[in-house]
Amino acid sequence: MHGKEYFDALPGSDRAKVQSLLERMATHGEIRNKELFRHEKNGFYCFKRFQRRLMCFFDGSDVVITHGFTKKRDRLAPKELDRARRIKDSYQKPERT
Repeated sequence: MHGKEYFDALPGSDRAKVQSLLERMATHGEIRNKELFRHEKNGFYCFKRFQRRLMCFFDGSDVVITHGFTKKRDRLAPKELDRARRIKDSYQKPERT
């Protein structure tokens, strides 16, 4: 839900650029270009378009987007990885059906 809120709030041109990445993943099942989709750490990946990021992880063959953010530094901020981990933990709780 956090990722969708971020995506919906993007300006139209940025939304279209990110949408093309999501469609490429859905169509081909992978994005080989590390400038556009990259393994960050501990099983978390980022869809990347300029400074816009959508953090995600794989649940089997499904890609689960945890949240989105605008990257302002050269390195991924630890708080973004922590946030993704918290969202993933709540996603994987036993109540989920």
